[in-house]
Amino acid sequence: YLVSKIYGFKRTIDDVQSHSAMPIHWVVAEGRSKVWHQMGDAIPNAWKFQMFPGLFALLFPFAEFLFATPAPYALGYAEKVRARLTRSLDLLAVLLFPLTLISLGFTNSYSPVSVYFHYLPPERVLMMLVLVVIVRMCIAFPRFFRQNESANLIKMLRTRDDAFWISLVLIVIGFSYSLGWNFILYRVLYDFMPGFKSIRAPMRGSMFAYLGLSILSGLGVKRLAELVVSNRPRIPEGIVYAICCLLLLLELNGAPLYFIRGAVNPDSVTLRLKETSMNGGITYFPANREVNQRYMLRAADHAKPLILGTSRFSPPYVDQIEQMTAAGKIPFELMDLLEQIPASYLVVANGLIEDQRKADYEFFLGRAVAAGRLRFINRFDEGNDLYAVTKIEPSARSEAPLPPGLSIRDWANKLHANPMAIMEQPIVWGQRLYRLHVASYGAMPRYKDFLPDLEKLGRGVVVGSEEQEARFAENFNQFLHEWMKREGFMKSAGNDSEQFVDQLLKNSGVRIEPDARLQLITELSSGGKSRADLLTMIVDDPQFINKEEFPSLVVLHYFAYLRRNPEDPPDGDLRGFNFWVEDLERNHDPSKIAVAFQKSGEYLHLQEKHDAERQQ
Repeated sequence: YLVSKIYGFKRTIDDVQSHSAMPIHWVVAEGRSKVWHQMGDAIPNAWKFQMFPGLFALLFPFAEFLFATPAPYALGYAEKVRARLTRSLDLLAVLLFPLTLISLGFTNSYSPVSVYFHYLPPERVLMMLVLVVIVRMCIAFPRFFRQNESANLIKMLRTRDDAFWISLVLIVIGFSYSLGWNFILYRVLYDFMPGFKSIRAPMRGSMFAYLGLSILSGLGVKRLAELVVSNRPRIPEGIVYAICCLLLLLELNGAPLYFIRGAVNPDSVTLRLKETSMNGGITYFPANREVNQRYMLRAADHAKPLILGTSRFSPPYVDQIEQMTAAGKIPFELMDLLEQIPASYLVVANGLIEDQRKADYEFFLGRAVAAGRLRFINRFDEGNDLYAVTKIEPSARSEAPLPPGLSIRDWANKLHANPMAIMEQPIVWGQRLYRLHVASYGAMPRYKDFLPDLEKLGRGVVVGSEEQEARFAENFNQFLHEWMKREGFMKSAGNDSEQFVDQLLKNSGVRIEPDARLQLITELSSGGKSRADLLTMIVDDPQFINKEEFPSLVVLHYFAYLRRNPEDPPDGDLRGFNFWVEDLERNHDPSKIAVAFQKSGEYLHLQEKHDAERQQ
């Protein structure tokens, strides 16, 4: 309930109903049982509700109920005859009871055992059992509903100790609880008790019934031991207990039991997490039900909140993480989910990731690191990588360079390493920044100013990713607000709204009607538009885009290939720049200029120099 309250979720009626058992499911045996294999497998949803507690767990309680001194001289029978008859009926009832359950479980089953029950359906066996019980009670307890000196069932039950009644209460609660939505009282509790809205699988309430049966079985075995010792004093009670325990073990033996064995000593990343304070929880890659159990074992060592685990009470976030990482490319929305949970640290268990999936994980991690939403902390001895979710743990610091596999870098890092990255992205990004310079200052940008600005726009932008356009647009808006505060821009723009509008129109060469100009001035003065809005409108104006398309393209080639301004040495003037602009205007073939720059001696010399520096 506390978990559901913290994370704000509740179980739907459909979810609860799908995990509510029917009474018939109590005869469905565990699939790994050697004795009762396939019993009840033909019952609908048998795979989900394997609730049969075992035959001996149901038989041993009969000793506590039935082994008692019967009332004397009932119906005129001699004591010995009546005692012999009641014992015979007890034995028959005890045999018919498991026969009823077994017949019910193997009805419509495909097991070879089911052949023997085609002619003995469960309703016939149950009818015989009811008749035997009624006759037995009539003989043993002739004055069943009246108080008298003779022992009757009511008086017998009143002499039972607290353990007997506690076990009965637990059995009733557990059985009713397991029915869940199929039990009317549970529906009332779901509507009026908030805690019941957080319970996904009412069938787990059967554990209460199992506990009650265990207590009652213990009492029955104790009474059996007392009876055996009273009739056979040479047999120790311990032998009876040992035989009963052996019978239980043989019946409940599964083939084989599934154990998850964890390492005895915690690994280095676990020890690090144990010493680290955090604002959220810990999640792991890969995430699935097979490996989540390992993470739960490690959680016992680091004692920090674990997001992934194996439980029927798992919050919805666990299923979402598993689905997002199940196959194929991992969606970047997973970062939104980790920040929402919140998750402080991500542990990547590289040894558990399948070889064919490693590229998917590396691509996701590389994008997240490039976007600044994950920070690589360190790689530990066992090959486990530790990342911090920067939004939740902003103070976490990296202690080592990125792993070799994370080759994906954002556009800013690529630009910083090699200006040729200008040509890797959609060229319109660089052209938009070019127009921003021209509209603001009336001149083409300079290489030393342009490249740092472009790097700011490229932070967190992974070229080829689904979010590249949205990320660039977000960066451009943030950069524009910073641009407006630059001293050079503020001086050139002036304080007057009319002067600002005229300056932008002059620098960009955009022509508008006088009325449209006056409207812009009015909106700017009244606050209807901000200066940033007006500057963005001019930068994205179709006239301006068309006018600067070829000049901006040529400038970007100079910046990318030659790493200089068009008029810098060895050119010394703009004749080369003008030549290529005119060529583009005539031929409209950008590939021609790219080939020319790639074959130029200046570019080849720069490449040789760059390769030599990289080899050093």
